[in-house]
Order: sequence, then structure tokens, then C-alpha cells
Amino acid sequence: MNALEIIQLSKLFNRVAALNQVSFEVPEGSVVGLVGPNGAGKTTLFSLLAGFLQPSGGEFRLFGEGGERLTPGKGAISILPQDARFLNQISIFRHFIWYARLMGFSPPEAEEEARRVLKEVDLLEAGNKQGDQLSHGMHKRMAIAQTLIGSAKIILLDEPTAGLDPAQARNVRELVRGLKGKQTVVVSSHNLDEIADICDHVVILDKGKLISSENLSEFTKETAKITFTLAAEATGALLQAILDLSLISDASLSADLKKLVCIVDSHHLDNADLVTAVVGILSANGLSFTDIRKGSTLEERFLDVTDGQG
Repeated sequence: MNALEIIQLSKLFNRVAALNQVSFEVPEGSVVGLVGPNGAGKTTLFSLLAGFLQPSGGEFRLFGEGGERLTPGKGAISILPQDARFLNQISIFRHFIWYARLMGFSPPEAEEEARRVLKEVDLLEAGNKQGDQLSHGMHKRMAIAQTLIGSAKIILLDEPTAGLDPAQARNVRELVRGLKGKQTVVVSSHNLDEIADICDHVVILDKGKLISSENLSEFTKETAKITFTLAAEATGALLQAILDLSLISDASLSADLKKLVCIVDSHHLDNADLVTAVVGILSANGLSFTDIRKGSTLEERFLDVTDGQG
């Protein structure tokens, strides 16, 4: 079943189309990445789904129901705006009780729900802080906790890890992964490595139009990359030797010559013999490596379909 169906959805601002007849589906329980260049229409789409804006044309359906007929009680959809803020006059805990009460929880239920979601983001002890007492990382995690109140069936996250340090960003990604199969999550982000890491479906917008809506592995054409961080600069001889390996479909060196990127079929991503062969060539060229990373080629495909403007 689809959690979300978007049908010819459009939004005009002064006769300029921020969204132009966009249609796609989001499977129930999936984590979907919404990506596109600045001005592609991502935030406009989120605002339409959340009811902040009214469409100029088209419609959307949540679990088969038209968005305009959905009732707010214990909401079907929740959103993390990119610039979410909390008031400074009251504690975060009181904020969350208020939000829960607005969604139909009784006073005792609202307090219990506030504690539950704060615990989800490991900030229960910080619930008594006010908005101006939070660090940027705490503020972002509190805002994510707010989207979890009421266990909405669909959660929209706009740049959930923007401005977070690596450890905090990892915690947010783990939180989103934990929602997979339980709730449907749509994540808007410019961090394509993050999208490739946590999402199983990708939707690409550009200039208000839908460019692609596909299963992530299908979109990347079942290819993946293995990146070796080198201890010293490589040479062209190394690159040619790597390209001679039968399982390597393409390879390149970074501008500083200290990263080797190997493109392989995804089913060879965990091939120990392939990694051993590459390491052997590095050793033969007097090189060692400090890190190996594996991932999809989402960035390359994204730049292809947006004509390099993403």
C-alpha cells in the first residue's frame, strides 16, 4: 500500500510554478529521500503536504484519503521545518505537552508522550530547558522529537542533520533508520551520502518538475563505489593497474591524488577478493590506505539527471 500519492500537484507564486504537475508515490513504511537543487520545489512540496499552503492544482492522498479531508486529531502527518524554533518563555517539556494536547491527548497522556519522544532523542534530562538555552545540536534533536509526538503515520524531515556535528548527525540517521517499517519518512537533504545511507527510495525535483522517482538501487543502476583514502599521493600507473581489474567498471583519483574511487556492480561491493586485489596493487605501488568506504553512486546519477546543476 502507498502511504502517499501525489497526483499532478502544482503551486504557483505570481504565475511562476514552484511545483509543476508533480506526481509520484511513496510506499508505506519506506524512508524516501527528496533531493534537488536549491529552488527545486522541495520545501513548497512539504508545505503543501503539511497544509501550510494550498495547491494551485492537483491533489495528494494519504493512505487513499484526500489531503483536504484529513482531520487534525492525532495527526496523520508531521513535519520538521528546516528552521523550526521553540519559544524562550516556557520549557521544551511544556511545549511538548501543549503539542500533544492539541493532538487530542489527555493531560496525563500528554505528559507521558512528551517523556517518550524526549527519550527517543536522548534528551529527557534537557526537557526543562527553554529554547534559548539549547545548543544547535540539541535544538535540532528537540525539533525531531516534536515530529514524533503522536506517532504520525508520515513524517517529513527538512534537512534534519543540517549544522550538526558528525556524531550528532549519525545519531539522527540511526533514529530515522529505526523508523523504517514502522512509519513512513520523507527526508529532504542536500547530503546525498546521507540519502544513500538511510533511504530505500529517491525522488528528484528540479525547477519544480519531477525528474525521477525510483527505488534507490534501480536509480543508481545497481552500481556502487569503494573509496580508498590513501596515505600518500597516487600516480597514473596505479590508476591504470586498478582499471585492468576485471570487476572494476571505472576508477578515478581525487584532485589531491589521495582518494581512489572504484566503481563496481553492487553485488561485488562486499567481494573480499576484489578488495584484496586492490590492496595488492596499492602495496605494489608503495602505497597504503587509511580508510575504506563503500556506498552508492547517487551523487553521480543525481548530477547526470540535473545536468550537473544539483
